[in-house]
Amino acid sequence: MHLRERSLNEVLLSRLQQGAEEPLLTWHERVITVSEAVANVASLAQYLRKEIGVAPGSRVAVLALNRPETLLLLFAAAHIGGIVVLLNTRYSPAEVAAVLEDASPCALFYDTATQALAEAGAAQLRSSFHMVPVDDLALQPALSVQEAAQELQHPAGDLATPVLMLYTSGTTGALKGVPLTQGNLLANVGQIGAAITPPAKAEALVVTPLFHAALIPSALVPLSHGLPLVVCERFSPAEAIELLATRSIAWTVMVPTMIQACLDLLGGDRLPSGDHPRFIYYGASPAPRALIEEAMRGLGAQLIQSYGLTEATQAVTVLSPHDHRVGLADAPHLLRSAGRPLPATELAVWSGDGTPLPSGQVGEIVVRGPQVMGGYWNRPAETAQVLVNGWLRTGDAGFLDEHGYLYVTDRIKDVIISGGENVFSPRVEDVVRSHAAVREVAVVGLRHAVWGETVHAVVVLRPGFTETPELAADIIQHCRNHLAGFEIPRSIEFASELPKSATGKILKRLLRERAPETIAIACDLRVPSGPADRRERR
Repeated sequence: MHLRERSLNEVLLSRLQQGAEEPLLTWHERVITVSEAVANVASLAQYLRKEIGVAPGSRVAVLALNRPETLLLLFAAAHIGGIVVLLNTRYSPAEVAAVLEDASPCALFYDTATQALAEAGAAQLRSSFHMVPVDDLALQPALSVQEAAQELQHPAGDLATPVLMLYTSGTTGALKGVPLTQGNLLANVGQIGAAITPPAKAEALVVTPLFHAALIPSALVPLSHGLPLVVCERFSPAEAIELLATRSIAWTVMVPTMIQACLDLLGGDRLPSGDHPRFIYYGASPAPRALIEEAMRGLGAQLIQSYGLTEATQAVTVLSPHDHRVGLADAPHLLRSAGRPLPATELAVWSGDGTPLPSGQVGEIVVRGPQVMGGYWNRPAETAQVLVNGWLRTGDAGFLDEHGYLYVTDRIKDVIISGGENVFSPRVEDVVRSHAAVREVAVVGLRHAVWGETVHAVVVLRPGFTETPELAADIIQHCRNHLAGFEIPRSIEFASELPKSATGKILKRLLRERAPETIAIACDLRVPSGPADRRERR
């Protein structure tokens, strides 16, 4: 795949040629122009090298809410061959300590909101490193714009140089470092941009965490296409709605729960249409049809779904706005798809022994392309398990249709095996979610002496509905009308909210790992049944 840029900083330098005094980034009331960003990045690179001791291959950790310094540190460290390690602000102190011990950074940058967490995590370690409040950086460039631009034209590394390390989200319980090279980042930026080109002369709204792989579509893609960023410290539906209504936002990244929160706040009203198309790039899970329709109407948005994983930088497939429109018009199955592969990306589906499967057959999704990582940090055994001859084993189950669209049926570890039948939780969740009372749902397997596992649904109700055994029974009856007997939830549990990662992914591991006596089941049909009603009762 041909890359337009040969280093991350070429993204900044190309913007300098387009308009040095144009805004690059807005954060609260602070506006950073392109020339200021270039000068700051070059000065930060000098600071990291001289004051912190960053050399090629050194790690620099950042634990902060969304703010300009995160991106500027990424560009600065990349210039001198350093690796920025982004930490999840929702980690516990023990998790912060585990990541710091694994990554061994020269410095940990933190902000006021994360200071206590940073100090608590660092206190658990014997190793020492610089602890630097990002506010102390002050961002007073020591170089002129001309000197900075000249400096940034000569980076220490190349496309194969790691510049960013993200730790897997922990949905499986493991924290593994994923080093990503300049080539990985630039390839995925180019792939996403080639599939969906954001409009020029507009802005991009950043509401997803910058410590997550979503920083590629939320920040790097729009920057590479000339869109200034409007960065929110954290997601707030009210702030997002205000900015979408008052600024020329043409691009933003959200997960379905964020979109739903914005729509709930609108309460059926519509945002005013702007001068540009408004694209919402979403991931983490497919969106229900009703949410897609409401987002297109209420937010005036064209929707783009992405499927990907940190080990593949961010994106592997996209379901385009055109695909969404076709799905709504006369091909509803498309709305359950994750789309088609990005340019220069190969997708396949393998059986358990690595045999490629034909279209329509469910197996493990594997991917190969320039965005795929070279391996986990300090984990050769785990790397060997997931990388096979350049193919990345995703751990996701799914299939490809005859037109090359990918359908993700489940995480392989989340497949429920009940009485020898495979139950794919997203299918059950789609049906449960279609009940008028259900706002959110997560389906997991509960251990069962007879069937091995039974299907259990954890449900968050819409406002106005009451948690009663009768409603739980009605939800099960609704499922009975749409699902095979072995797919029907045998138990319903009501919850005020579902446990989620910082990017909105439901943490099913936390639901499965609870002690049985802590689960408040509203309706339980998990009784052993005889051969005569085997299909219905399991």
